[in-house]
Amino acid sequence: LPDPSWRPLLPSKGLVEPKAICVDIRNKRLYVADPAAGMVYWYQLLVMPDFRLLSDGRKRLAVANVAADGLAIDGLGNLYVAGRTHAAVSVEGIFKQDVKTIEKTLPKAPRSIWTGGNARLLFPNGTVNTLASPVLFQPGSVAVSAFQIYWGNKLLPVNGTVLVQANIGGPPPAPSPAVMASSFIIQERYAAMHNGAMRPITDAVPGIMGIALTPTSLLYATKGGVYGINLNDVPKGCGANNILCPLVAEASDPTGMVWDGDGTIYVADRMAGAVFSFPAGAMSKQTLVKASDAKGVFSVALFETSAARQLGRCAVILAIVVNSVTTWASAAAV
Repeated sequence: LPDPSWRPLLPSKGLVEPKAICVDIRNKRLYVADPAAGMVYWYQLLVMPDFRLLSDGRKRLAVANVAADGLAIDGLGNLYVAGRTHAAVSVEGIFKQDVKTIEKTLPKAPRSIWTGGNARLLFPNGTVNTLASPVLFQPGSVAVSAFQIYWGNKLLPVNGTVLVQANIGGPPPAPSPAVMASSFIIQERYAAMHNGAMRPITDAVPGIMGIALTPTSLLYATKGGVYGINLNDVPKGCGANNILCPLVAEASDPTGMVWDGDGTIYVADRMAGAVFSFPAGAMSKQTLVKASDAKGVFSVALFETSAARQLGRCAVILAIVVNSVTTWASAAAV
């Protein structure tokens, strides 16, 4: 970063152990997932005339009773959460909180889109394929485009997958039991539609730590490095010997990634205590360049305005956890 000076952004008081952040550029909001508290909060961001980034310091509730490990925002400002519910019967899944709901003082529970129950492959007769593992298993990272949602599982389930592309609206609605029972053709068609709504990408890594989505590629971080796949190849998966998902950059312990909207990917590496960058786009091995030291970094997000971009200015926002004490900082690339 041209100016790698970390400046306080949020008060750490009142947060237990945040693990994910994301930015709604349209509405100038910073979302913070605090899974230990089972909450997702948001703060209003303020851009000063000199392009310094501040917040109003006021913690507002976006999602309650969900231990979230991953957050994403779509183009309308809707929030997507990867995690599990805090309830007597906990549900793992991808949840959506509408932007209009977030603006209410006490937002309602988010809507589940994909869960460990419906993210299952079906037999041709429409029943759950018990021989196949759930496609969703301990989801920890999430990214969205206009029509697709991507999630990474923290652990690779037996005979399962760790990286998935799926329809952003969830599985197709199932016919009534009476209709399903009336025809094997209906059962076959529904099973094909349901299975086609999920596209497993890879089972070649033990777990996913972070995802970054660009207009042409999907990058995913795992222990030891960052891998990538062109979006046109996603329906085919990584292929034999992971040929379509090459190692893009070596990293010790990547815990989060973000695309800058232009030509750069930023990677938070907690073990290295730094934020690195590499060029986005090419599916070939790149050399990481240290952008800034950031001891204890866990998650990374990026904020910019159109006026700032014209001057080549943006802000990288980090969640930093040091000795179990949470601090927050932002760095302006000015």
